[in-house]
Amino acid sequence: MEKGELLAFCYDFYNQHLLHDQNDDILYYQNIAANLKPKKALVVGAGTGRVAIPLSHVANVEALDMDQYRLARLQNKRDIKCYCMDFCREVPNEVYDLIVIPYSTIQFATDIKMVEQFINNARSILSEDGMLIFDVSSNFESKKPTKNLLLFEDYAKEIASKITCSMTSAKLENSMSFETEFAIERFNTSVYENETYLYYNEAQFKECAKRHFKKIEIKNGYDNDNQPYKHLFHCRGK
Repeated sequence: MEKGELLAFCYDFYNQHLLHDQNDDILYYQNIAANLKPKKALVVGAGTGRVAIPLSHVANVEALDMDQYRLARLQNKRDIKCYCMDFCREVPNEVYDLIVIPYSTIQFATDIKMVEQFINNARSILSEDGMLIFDVSSNFESKKPTKNLLLFEDYAKEIASKITCSMTSAKLENSMSFETEFAIERFNTSVYENETYLYYNEAQFKECAKRHFKKIEIKNGYDNDNQPYKHLFHCRGK
């Protein structure tokens, strides 16, 4: 495996290992799609398919991500049309009735102007009565910085190696950065995932959404109390 493939594998392994009890969003989006019955739906920031694949069981789903290796893993699991692109810079030449931006992906934006660009681009490819749903997390600002925090050690059958996963994080002025190291014993190497999440300001996010949508509804916790710090923006209409 080259580095990009190895990191995509580790990202997928991380999701399977640590997010098994954080998948409340999947059923939530499936229920939305089952009620809305979109002709076509798009998952932005689809990664290796954690949300897109189960959502494809109830809707005609396409997937978008910046990482070609993650999308390749997604397509190895399920035949879904994928777009490898930066959603802030370009969008598919399609029209969707439902766009989902899950798991705080919209907070990868470096500032509130980029958040609005995400929302604007989503609106540009939504049908007249289409719905945009994105979730955000309000707990980044309250998290404490970490240094080489061990997240897990486990054996990965696919690459026949133990993987040790650790995280270092830092608080910045408007965001929090995370560097996740995956140490792969068999290859005597490490690959790194670097992410930065913009702090959530409800007034600012809501104002961005209101410039492009008439109807804005904010729900909390995927209709349960397990993750009350998660906020779901439902955006509809011009």
